[in-house]
Amino acid sequence: MQRLQDTGILRGVSPVLESRHLGITAATLVALRVPDSRIHEVARIINGYPEVSHNYRRDHAYSIWFTLAAASGDRMGEVLNEILERTGIPETDLLDLPTRQRYKIDVRFSCCPDDGKEGTHGCD
Repeated sequence: MQRLQDTGILRGVSPVLESRHLGITAATLVALRVPDSRIHEVARIINGYPEVSHNYRRDHAYSIWFTLAAASGDRMGEVLNEILERTGIPETDLLDLPTRQRYKIDVRFSCCPDDGKEGTHGCD
């Protein structure tokens, strides 16, 4: 892995956690209409919440998108309301796309040349 990082192929490795085992039972994808002049200000406010895992800017009418996960739907609603209140973004400029069904996916990519050994993906 160090060689892959040194060559710039790999930026990082991070775990994928099973959120329900951590007491997180509610999640949503949120989009906000934010004027370009306020993007950084609003992003700083959003980033201040531990319930927000990440956010990103899109070249779209809904310019900031972020994921929010909380212990309950009530807490999730509280955080969304606080963000709207603190930013002054009206609720009409909010797109809330809550998780309705969870799907577990597993994708694996071979990152090493195939050495011909079955089941090793060329990395042993």
